[in-house]
Amino acid sequence: MTIQHIKAHFECDGCAKQFTVGMDCADSTRPALPALADLAEDVLRGGNPISGECGSVQDGLHLCRSCTRLADNIGDDDHVPTRDEILRATGAIG
Repeated sequence: MTIQHIKAHFECDGCAKQFTVGMDCADSTRPALPALADLAEDVLRGGNPISGECGSVQDGLHLCRSCTRLADNIGDDDHVPTRDEILRATGAIG
């Protein structure tokens, strides 16, 4: 039996909503034995899960689709939001 894909469940660091991404185990661009957490974060960072919801990793925060949109709307196009700006925008901190 060959594993085809693995599902990774995240909790959004912005809104605490849980979301899932699917990882394609046949992706030959990954190292032979990476940590599963690293694989899941790579899928989330790449924005191309085989199933589930898209999200992002920004300043070390795992964000669902809704919080990713909020973070992307901080400042102008050239601005890279800080962790605190993202947490304030998503309502995680006041």
